Amino acid sequence: MTDTDLLSAGRVPHPVDERIVCGFPAPIEKVPWQVSLDIKQTNGCGGVIYNENIVLTAAHCVRGRNPSDIVVSSGSSKWGAGNLTVVDEVFIHEDYSPETTYGSNANDIAVLLLRTPIPYGEKARPIEIAKETPNPGQWAQITGWGTTQDGATDPGTVYLQGAYVQIEDSARCQIAYSDSQPSCNTQNVAITEDMICANGKDNGPCGGDSGGPLVSLPGNQLIGISSWNSYCGHPLIPDVYVNVVVLRGWIEATASLAK
Repeated sequence: MTDTDLLSAGRVPHPVDERIVCGFPAPIEKVPWQVSLDIKQTNGCGGVIYNENIVLTAAHCVRGRNPSDIVVSSGSSKWGAGNLTVVDEVFIHEDYSPETTYGSNANDIAVLLLRTPIPYGEKARPIEIAKETPNPGQWAQITGWGTTQDGATDPGTVYLQGAYVQIEDSARCQIAYSDSQPSCNTQNVAITEDMICANGKDNGPCGGDSGGPLVSLPGNQLIGISSWNSYCGHPLIPDVYVNVVVLRGWIEATASLAK
């Protein structure tokens, strides 16, 4: 049985010793909520189908961009393939404020209103947002088309990749992001309530994976959006995601206004 078969069956294998883009192929049929964002003059980002007209992504991916410069691709494991639609409007969380070159501060989330709806099918459908934040140690899956290694400047992979990670305790995550503590981090960054951390022990998102989903296992519910991934799965520093459980109210209200 392959890793993707195990995922489909709700069983989680031991994590492979590889980055997200070297982990295992993630056929779009297994993660049909994943989309790619082709953004002019950038390496692009990932996104998540909320409904046929709305995609969720990280605010730092689309901040300062014209909506028409963002093309959403759905329904394909291949980057930029499948159904293509232009973004009509971008709604960034009003309390989002980037503070560091390594990532963004709290509320790193955006709602994208599409010009034409995403056609639903086996390869494209929305994902339910979880009602509760998972406990530390729970398994989750990440997917994306991002770069292949730490600090890589090469473009991301052509085909969607996935990896398994575990939810990290917020207090332990805060220690890793405190400049006074013994880790590779050199900045003092606050881990706030609207963030959730996960560690893949050498597996994790990298450049180009921002905005992609963190999905609970088993259950396949959305629990996070990739936000800080500058350390690319470093074993000592968890990756940070937007906690969509905490921001569920804002997402629902904004999506309602965006219709």
